[in-house]
Amino acid sequence: MNLRSIYSLFCLLTLSITSHGQYLFGIMAVGKEFNKDQSLYLAKKFVIDEVLGKSSETVLFDADALAATSTLEVTSLAFNCIDKAKSGLILTFWGNYWNEFGVVYSGYAFKHLAKDSATLLLNRIEREKEKIFEYSKNIPESDAQTFFTFSDITFLLKPEKFGASIRIFWKSFDAEWSAEAFNRTKRRMDKWFSNR
Repeated sequence: MNLRSIYSLFCLLTLSITSHGQYLFGIMAVGKEFNKDQSLYLAKKFVIDEVLGKSSETVLFDADALAATSTLEVTSLAFNCIDKAKSGLILTFWGNYWNEFGVVYSGYAFKHLAKDSATLLLNRIEREKEKIFEYSKNIPESDAQTFFTFSDITFLLKPEKFGASIRIFWKSFDAEWSAEAFNRTKRRMDKWFSNR
């Protein structure tokens, strides 16, 4: 394979975006870092294409990044569209991948949850965190963990000193949602929607 063919293949990999209903998987070029602003920028197109639907009429909506994990594997975003009576939470998942040629790239995908489903999920996680933390206090040296599936996402919770860690399995992503990022998401989502 010559250099031109490798370059062409690389360009295809770095620009590829595939849509699958509730999520969008894309590939970013080598060296791109995950960040909250980039998640918000990319998620707006996802909201237009996959959630609200394209329209010849003017459609007003707003969106904001709520929180990102320190590793930036998970970013939470809220959106609201009065014109189409739709609102919700978008979880952006990021991960590093490589192909058979050793080219490293950043993959991302979006998971949409309608506002009511997002509220149910966040409240459920909160209850599960409290349960596993209480359980672990009564059993020293325990490696107790709990998991549950919501929609097509599986959450694994493990007790920590001041709460519980949250690990998310969805599609090909295996991401840590820190307690701090989760708490910020829950608090900011409640506040953000109460102002709409």
